[in-house]
Amino acid sequence: MLIRKDIPDGFFTSVDLARHANLSLRQVQWYDERRVLRPAMFKGHRRLYSTAQLDLARKIGQLRRAGVSLQAIRKMKLDKMAFVRVVSVKRKPVLIGDVLVTA
Repeated sequence: MLIRKDIPDGFFTSVDLARHANLSLRQVQWYDERRVLRPAMFKGHRRLYSTAQLDLARKIGQLRRAGVSLQAIRKMKLDKMAFVRVVSVKRKPVLIGDVLVTA
């Protein structure tokens, strides 16, 4: 990883976040547009993400690969325990009403 003096320690640019979270840059931008993954701060025209947001990006990627919609992910973020539980399960989660069930 290239160290940039203008980026504060513990923060990642969109490109670095995408690389470390195993996502494409376009996915990161799309999640930002849909308000699922927001930058921690802006520096000039750069969006900067924290290490906590890197973990969140990884979880979102896992859930998307499992077939969970962004709308369901957005709802799960409100219930952090459900979010953690679903990510730790390897089976595909299913949203039935307001209840998330692993099949």
